[in-house]
Amino acid sequence: MAATEESPGGGAQHSKETFHLINAPGDAIHEALTGLTQHHPSLSYAPTHKIVYRSDLADFRRDHVTTIGFSGGGHEPMFGGFVGPSFLSAYVSGNIFASPTSAQILEAIKLCQPLDDPESHPGTLVVCGNYTGDILNAGLAITRAQALGYKVAFVPVGDDVASFSPYRHCGSSPSSPSGYH
Repeated sequence: MAATEESPGGGAQHSKETFHLINAPGDAIHEALTGLTQHHPSLSYAPTHKIVYRSDLADFRRDHVTTIGFSGGGHEPMFGGFVGPSFLSAYVSGNIFASPTSAQILEAIKLCQPLDDPESHPGTLVVCGNYTGDILNAGLAITRAQALGYKVAFVPVGDDVASFSPYRHCGSSPSSPSGYH
């Protein structure tokens, strides 16, 4: 609790002491995702690439389409909480206010899809918000993954009502307002 002082007029005055719910800004994402996976044994965490994934992923991915979601950092552990049965197979976090890199997304694709027999795997669906950095990095990662033999599809989601315009999306053109064919 912040300390208070008596003001000359007799009322209480609050100090300018600041409180934080994080230990250090540079560790916030790692600590949030570590805490999430420690609290939920059905989740695992790959800290090098900031990937939260189903603990049963090795078995699950053999017979099911896997799904990957990602977002810029700073919202943890929110989107990591979407990992689990009937939703995401894995979630990738970027740094604070930044999209995950294409290398991080590619590692999530590799984690979700065994390459020992790619023809037998049903594939991976990558889903993200319709933000420029997310779209660019997902596109790079998916192109690399497909070149390596992975089966990957991509769905950008226009969920930001504040910036909605039916004709202004990442990759849009006059002939294709949505930008996706």
